[in-house]
Amino acid sequence: MWSTDETIVAVSSAAGAAARLIVRLSGSASAALAEMVFSEPLGAVGGFRALDGIVTVAGPPTAVVPARAYVFRGPRSYTRQDVVELHVPGEAVAAMVQAALIDAGARAAAPGEFTARAFLSGRLDLTAAEAIADVIDAEADAQWRSALGVLDGALARLVRPAAEGLTEILAVTEAGIDFADEDIVLADPAALAASAAGIGRDLAEAVASAGAWTGAGQAPTAAIAGRPNVGKSSLLNALSGVDRAIVSALAGTTRDVLSASADVGGGVTAVLLDAAGLDAPADPLSVSSHAAARQAVASADAVLFVADAARGDPDTRRDDRELLKEVRGLNRRAPLLVVANKIDLPADPAGAAAALREALGSDVLPVSALTGAGLEAVRAALAECLADRAGPGAATAGLLLHDRQRRDLADAADAARRAAERLAAGDQAELAAVELRAALAGLSELTGEVVAEDVLAAIFARFCIGK
Repeated sequence: MWSTDETIVAVSSAAGAAARLIVRLSGSASAALAEMVFSEPLGAVGGFRALDGIVTVAGPPTAVVPARAYVFRGPRSYTRQDVVELHVPGEAVAAMVQAALIDAGARAAAPGEFTARAFLSGRLDLTAAEAIADVIDAEADAQWRSALGVLDGALARLVRPAAEGLTEILAVTEAGIDFADEDIVLADPAALAASAAGIGRDLAEAVASAGAWTGAGQAPTAAIAGRPNVGKSSLLNALSGVDRAIVSALAGTTRDVLSASADVGGGVTAVLLDAAGLDAPADPLSVSSHAAARQAVASADAVLFVADAARGDPDTRRDDRELLKEVRGLNRRAPLLVVANKIDLPADPAGAAAALREALGSDVLPVSALTGAGLEAVRAALAECLADRAGPGAATAGLLLHDRQRRDLADAADAARRAAERLAAGDQAELAAVELRAALAGLSELTGEVVAEDVLAAIFARFCIGK
């Protein structure tokens, strides 16, 4: 994808007025090329050195300006190649210097190519490389803190022990397969299963507790969850002011995840997600709808759990309690609001809300999507929850994950869980080994040890030229 043999050059400072701009080179010819425009000899400079001198670029117009050169010798540089930075005054001079260096034999760097070389040389893993772009792109304090944490190894400290543990379990499992005909017991399958299950839980908890990295201009999301026919679609329509969802007395009319933008007050605009009811799927289409609904809840910035205030029978309340527990487990980081819908139907609305509060062990917001009663309280509570995000893409959690990172971690967690189940069965070692390798593959893709070129291209395309 990228040739690392050529010497590349780019203006690495942001465009605009500045006292100094940086022209950066990386590659074996960096010093020799820089000497063509810089007054001081650089070829014999070792280690890290800073030299003051004059940059001369033939015109027209001819530029002769004071400058400073920084020399970083590989492998102790950012890219692990020889790197030279020329700090020059003004954007026009920087552009002239870059053009002169390209004429002399350097190649213009692609977006993110300096960091790509750092990754390809082993200086950074892929999570740290992505974090560099995140530091640059951060629009909120939570984003900035998360990116610095990942750059400092927050994700690596999660992934490395998991990968080491899974590798050890895989080695013992495969050794047991090789010696299956011998009277040798290398490890207790139950102990291996417990270790794999523990790693799977740790990874799943990390996914559930992490926030979502939201790009510029993207509004926070609020998922509306609950059993079928509790009025989720009616609530979406009422909060958004648009008949976005079909409303029917028949259960199961929502199949896809529907979305609508809603002004919830306090300067907060949210995207509401109306998903299918989280009941037990009865057919292949319901299975897909159920999976989409769970994903919408897991990735949302806030969750509205809707219960039917008009149904107070024990079986319904038991189902509500179990489903509320499941929803909380799907997304532990997001604030959760419990909404008692259809409050206009009971003869004693206050009593119905109190009974639901007691049954669920949670505060509830009584509302009627039909009459509009209680809608402003729901909007205000939702605005308060989402305001904590402190700006686009922020979250109250310390770690924010991109979709790719979340997917890789979730895949590894699921594979580790399946491996534990195979190991616990006692006679499925070969299948357990397949799942363990799948879990390790997910972690390797996360860190970039094994990753497709198109994924790398998409990641480094996010970078500015010169970074």
